[in-house]
Amino acid sequence: MIGTSTMSGERDIRPAFVALGLMCLLGAGIAAAPVLVATLSVGFLAGPHNLMEARYLLGRLPGRAGKLKTYFWLSLVGIVFLGFSSLALPFFPDITIYRVWNAALIAWVAALAALRRTENPRRDWPWLEPLALMVIGAMWAWPTLFTLVLVLGHPVLALVILGRELRAFRRPELRVYYQVMATVPIGLFVMLSGLHQQGQMTSDEIRSFFTLSSGSPVFLAAHTYLELLHYAVWIGILPWLASITRREKLAFFPALRKSARRLLAARAFLVLGVVVTTLLWWGFSIDFETTRDLYFRLAIFHVLVEFPFLLRLI
Repeated sequence: MIGTSTMSGERDIRPAFVALGLMCLLGAGIAAAPVLVATLSVGFLAGPHNLMEARYLLGRLPGRAGKLKTYFWLSLVGIVFLGFSSLALPFFPDITIYRVWNAALIAWVAALAALRRTENPRRDWPWLEPLALMVIGAMWAWPTLFTLVLVLGHPVLALVILGRELRAFRRPELRVYYQVMATVPIGLFVMLSGLHQQGQMTSDEIRSFFTLSSGSPVFLAAHTYLELLHYAVWIGILPWLASITRREKLAFFPALRKSARRLLAARAFLVLGVVVTTLLWWGFSIDFETTRDLYFRLAIFHVLVEFPFLLRLI
């Protein structure tokens, strides 16, 4: 990200044009070869992005749990229960099981939000419980659509987190952020237009998109587009932001600052992350399909971890 104003004080629109060009190029590239781009992006970037995300989340942990002890315990219980139970879902073809799991996810997020609500009078949120019940009802009626929103919405969380980080540190790049976000749907439109020109936007393909068919080029392309933005934030932009705000060193993290044991454990954890990333690269090179399926089964854990941390930014 570059400056947002010119010497005369007028807003510099060059970042918007650069972002627009990159988004259009990304959309066109994915439309031209969705399978190839998806394969390369997952194969090379999935592991490193999880490693950088884990490092970021370590930096967001408070030095002491204090009044947040209940919040973090509920977060941990939800991550463990929902994460491990999700691994069993493919063995139960009954859609009711998926509805129950989704309802548990919504209830867990609502419970975390309710705890967050008690911390500040400004977070009264009287609509919280009615909204949660409404979302559960809509999910129960259209469970596949809810899953589609969850799958495609997860990559967008990284963009939201980036905006909150820029706002929290009052960075001048915040104006650039809004310009860049405005170009994201344009790149998506370019991608869909490219697929349409190739005859891949038929009614059958659109129907397969809404049923999350892995063989749907529309679903594959849309997911790849959003995931690449997700990877760019976690691997590139957030580490850069941590560097310029002098928060990149583990020893400066609030949870690790006054505990040598925690710092050592965090370093060991990140070293383990490097090992897992290397194993993923090896697995992708040996048997891409099996490794990809295994990765996406386990990726639900890092998706769940993001919810409690995202609520802490609200």
